Amino acid sequence: MADRQAWIGIHFKDGSWISSNDGRLAAYVNWALGEPNDGNVEPCAITWGRFQWRWADVGCTHETHAVCEIDM
Repeated sequence: MADRQAWIGIHFKDGSWISSNDGRLAAYVNWALGEPNDGNVEPCAITWGRFQWRWADVGCTHETHAVCEIDM
């Protein structure tokens, strides 16, 4: 479970993290300690079990699952 991860639908553009759906600024962030660490090289974001489901930036060619809806 710790190594599971999922793309969360935000990416880095023009100095900000924005929604890939509507282009608006991300209204909520939950970055892991030390993240994001290079939005220019790693402009996409995932949630990662290794970081207690906090977020990390990754390259946009990083293959992972996508979250459509989840019960919390």
